[in-house]
Amino acid sequence: MSPTEVGHNYVQQLSEAFGLIDQASSQIFRTGERRSLVIRVLGAFATEWLLPRIAEFEELHPDVDVTIRAQLSGVDFDTDDADLGIIGSQRKPKGVESVKLFRPYLTPIIAPALANQKPPIREPNDLKHFRLLHAMNARPSWEQWLSKTSTVHDLDTKSGHWLERSTQLNQAVRYGAGVGLGQYLLIGEELISGTFLAPFSEWVPSTLPLHVVWPSRHNSRTELNMFVEWLVEGVKASETDITDSLPDMHRIDGST
Repeated sequence: MSPTEVGHNYVQQLSEAFGLIDQASSQIFRTGERRSLVIRVLGAFATEWLLPRIAEFEELHPDVDVTIRAQLSGVDFDTDDADLGIIGSQRKPKGVESVKLFRPYLTPIIAPALANQKPPIREPNDLKHFRLLHAMNARPSWEQWLSKTSTVHDLDTKSGHWLERSTQLNQAVRYGAGVGLGQYLLIGEELISGTFLAPFSEWVPSTLPLHVVWPSRHNSRTELNMFVEWLVEGVKASETDITDSLPDMHRIDGST
């Protein structure tokens, strides 16, 4: 079944009407002139990028109360109380307004202290001297990264420690527990500072670009539009800083 043209027009008009109701309700329930914004966001992006920077947005807009709810799953605007979501999706999500933020790229990362304890890492096969760390929610996996970078190796890609989240993996790498696949936007500053080392210049793309999404009925909300603009500009600036500071970075799909 599919809606008719009349049905499409009806839904669009209803969305606009609900947007006005939402805006009016927000004004009624404000305390003074304060506004609120509830954001559901993937855990790793929340912990490694958004939370360290959210104070910048709050300083620019002190009248907006931001609540961040980190989670692994997506967002459902029909059942959640979220105003906006940051999700991973292969395609532009349907049924919502969306802006693509970035495509994650991953490469092996290791703590300098651990790297100094083992034989030098000159090629992927040298990773057999280290314990591999895996994040079950991350893509690409070790198998996928190696398929793009090395056809000759005898690594056991099923061995090592398996962690539920990328944030746990990053912390394990910081402690010297092993070598893991790190996402450049989330750990780029630590690569620049030397907290992490990246033995290889090859970065393999994820299949799930991140998008910021919100229901059309929220289009009229000034605080949401301000946050989306700040977020997009901030991610772009971070990407530029990292690529300028890591000139040897080579994205396998050929992009720069």
